Amino acid sequence: MHYWRVELEPAPRVLIGRLENGAYSDLPPILAGAVAAIDEPFPIEFDPATLTHR
Repeated sequence: MHYWRVELEPAPRVLIGRLENGAYSDLPPILAGAVAAIDEPFPIEFDPATLTHR
């Protein structure tokens, strides 16, 4: 299982957690300006900055 949490303030970022051995472990945050290349639970690539219109 996975969770993705999107935070827009103070700048767009994506926080990802993965269930391992009955507990969630957090991966490093993906900040605006960086490309999030995620393989699980399905492959996707995006820059968190594209999640807002400014």
